[in-house]
Amino acid sequence: DDWEILGREYRTYSDQIDISGRVFNQNNLPVDVLTIAVRSDNSANACSDGPKISSLDDVSFDIAESIYNFSSYGEFSETLDSSMLEDGWFSLWLYISPHQSSSITQSLCIVSKIDNSDPVAIIEGDTFSMEGDGDLIFDAGSSYDQYWGKEGLNYVWTLIRLEPSGNVLIDIKEGQEFSYYIVEDDLSGNFELSLLISDVQGNTNYSDIDFSIENIPPVGKLIVSEQSLTDGDNFKLPDLNEWTLDGSDSIDTTNDLEGLRCVWKINFRTIYEGCERTLVWPENDTNDTLLLTLEVIDDDEDFSSITVELSRTDQVSDFPLAIIVLLVSILFFISSILYSRRTDDMHIPKWND
Repeated sequence: DDWEILGREYRTYSDQIDISGRVFNQNNLPVDVLTIAVRSDNSANACSDGPKISSLDDVSFDIAESIYNFSSYGEFSETLDSSMLEDGWFSLWLYISPHQSSSITQSLCIVSKIDNSDPVAIIEGDTFSMEGDGDLIFDAGSSYDQYWGKEGLNYVWTLIRLEPSGNVLIDIKEGQEFSYYIVEDDLSGNFELSLLISDVQGNTNYSDIDFSIENIPPVGKLIVSEQSLTDGDNFKLPDLNEWTLDGSDSIDTTNDLEGLRCVWKINFRTIYEGCERTLVWPENDTNDTLLLTLEVIDDDEDFSSITVELSRTDQVSDFPLAIIVLLVSILFFISSILYSRRTDDMHIPKWND
């Protein structure tokens, strides 16, 4: 008898073990092939000491976890059901016997890895953070395959923003090197991060985690004609025809700073957009005061507002009281003199006797 096996290096199997090779017999009759899967402690011990079998009739499940036999001549390809085997190293013994004879004429052993169990996906990380506090790191390093550890695990991360109008896909990362996932602190909102882990045999496991990053509203800074104002201030405008408005010193987290928008309102009605503008007193407005509001809005539509009262220079009310009294006195004195002269020039009729 002559025997040859195709593919001599060990492989990892899951639900089935594929065996291929060629068998020949000098009398051109089929050859009986018996396969036995025997558990081993490790790869070094596999195939080191096989079952003592002298005849195909001696085989029982007491000596093996799986038994399969077939007959063939020439090239063959057979499948051994290994779905019932637990994960671990196995010695796959093959015994050949002439057809219609139970005596063993040759044996061969192949070291095999069985991986039937799903891995376990584990995500560790914070579920709440503030915008600008630093990147969030989600670690899947504790994920494992029950027997084979972390070797060969593949990680697929999917980040979704949870919106009232529908979920939005933010990012997908895949690879054996991605045992952790980083969420940069330039995001804010409610999110779901999912992890799909697969081993080399395609067994998978899934886990997910919900987390929130709270947006920090901007802080408005208002400057009117080079005067810094805070909410509730009263400011008398310089005696000019127009005045500068500046909200460009408003602050926010680094990721939102460049996208800040400034909205200006007079008496709570929007009049300007842009962080640097020029104020002109509204036409046909005879009032001496108005309310100016600056709203600073970030890209998450969070905002802060500052409202101040602005007043124009009033020439009458701003005149010093002493000058007003002096002018009144002068006018009174002049009117007295004029009245006196008029009295002297008047002709007073006399009574006739």
